[in-house]
Amino acid sequence: MTTMPTTGGGRGLARATAEKDSKLADLWLAHELQRRLPPRRITSHAVCPRFLPATAADSANGVKRRFMQVVLPRTPFATSVDATADALAYMAVDPSIEAAAGQSFGEGRPIALPHPRARA
Repeated sequence: MTTMPTTGGGRGLARATAEKDSKLADLWLAHELQRRLPPRRITSHAVCPRFLPATAADSANGVKRRFMQVVLPRTPFATSVDATADALAYMAVDPSIEAAAGQSFGEGRPIALPHPRARA
């Protein structure tokens, strides 16, 4: 199982590009591992933990840090460290996930991949 972490440090476009590239690399890694693993009884998945304001605040300072600590955790797209840990544990041990080998997951369910024509 690979997770798609947010990269720390950096600023602006370079940081955003690095973050997107690292997430794409995690997806490719999970799919390629699954392609190479059969017939072993091991599965590979990519897991998106959603947005964790608590970890994002670690690399911020001042007003931005306070905003991430107080306001962003209350938004619908944010999640907690505990909820993320629970989701990762579920992905690691639940036998029902085995049937979905090589897929990407978010919030404990498969994430729809783009239409095949979009991948061309």
